[in-house]
Amino acid sequence: MDMIAKRPMTYATRRLQAGDTFSASNANGRVLAASGKAGFVASSTEAGGSDAENISDLRARYQQKFDKKAYHGWDAATLTQKLAEAKD
Repeated sequence: MDMIAKRPMTYATRRLQAGDTFSASNANGRVLAASGKAGFVASSTEAGGSDAENISDLRARYQQKFDKKAYHGWDAATLTQKLAEAKD
């Protein structure tokens, strides 16, 4: 996940200044965001709403279509792809 440093910090042996962007794993990204050291970079392809709302909607659509819950590790792009393939 893409993150932006909110203050000077070190991540994965890199020294980051406030405003520097970097990639972090999902687990590390959540910890960094919760501690206030970094924030999430807004996706430019997102059509409005937050990522959490978007993924929740996709998971609900997946559950309606397949009558089972979506794998929790799938991101929005994967869920969209699975739903598109099912329509074929």
